[in-house]
Amino acid sequence: NAAPLAPTLTLQKTVLNNNGGTTTANSFQARIDGNNVTWNVAHVLTAGAHTASELGMNGYSAGSWGGDCAANGSVTLAAGENKVCTITNDDQSGTLTVKKVIVHDNGGSAATSTFSFQVNDGSAVAFEADGENALTVNAGMYSVTETTASGYIATYENCSNVYIPNGGSATCTITNNDVAVLPTTGHLIVNKVTQPSGDTTSFSITATGSGAITGGGAG
Repeated sequence: NAAPLAPTLTLQKTVLNNNGGTTTANSFQARIDGNNVTWNVAHVLTAGAHTASELGMNGYSAGSWGGDCAANGSVTLAAGENKVCTITNDDQSGTLTVKKVIVHDNGGSAATSTFSFQVNDGSAVAFEADGENALTVNAGMYSVTETTASGYIATYENCSNVYIPNGGSATCTITNNDVAVLPTTGHLIVNKVTQPSGDTTSFSITATGSGAITGGGAG
């Protein structure tokens, strides 16, 4: 009598790149019983219990094993059987956090909601009440800008050409500092310079126009 045929086990991989990922199936390492094998190849094994597994990658979530394998990758092969086990990996989204800091040291009082920002020149997004917006994004390059409220100067930290990988995160911080407000009344400054330097109090000035004139002191 002829010897029974040895069984085979084939591992198949599906990769979903719907969040900016570009990885292919060959980037993942397939394994049977802890030994490295190749995807989509019928591997000759002994009859009995075996376990399919893989080495995953950062930024990708692995589903359960399917096909002829149990969810944990276990499978039992009988002589002459040819079984196929499947697994799917899905790329993860990233997180871009845009943080607002307001400095009021010159009498300003603008609330966080006064400010809004744009990501990659997209639509304006208002800041959350707590000053932090956590955005779910695809893997890629991002730049954040804002339309600064009147009376404030904006500075940016980690907000330009920021790369976020699958499953990764980054924080952009925009600080707005209120600026001192000049008097609403007009003013004229006259500065006297003598060459060589000497007593400027010996000189007098006149000015024409409406309104009060105040001032004094050395030029």
